[in-house]
Amino acid sequence: MEQPLLTPRQLASIVTARRRTRGVTQTEIAHSLALSQNRYSELEQDPASLTLTRLLALVSALGLELVIRDADSRPPADTSTPEW
Repeated sequence: MEQPLLTPRQLASIVTARRRTRGVTQTEIAHSLALSQNRYSELEQDPASLTLTRLLALVSALGLELVIRDADSRPPADTSTPEW
């Protein structure tokens, strides 16, 4: 999976979906990050308050990586209408 990350809400969706896909509980991820389950739940719901250090730890715990690249290098979105 590769997609641009534009908003904290997007990050929340990605993190939650990835955790569920991997079959991992919030408690398990929280433990690996040295957080309480309650605090992890708050971060998963609203990741805007994540520090960079915590974000990097979280994506690593979920088997993801954070990539920074020039936005101009992204392929253009396909805006054509599909043929039926």
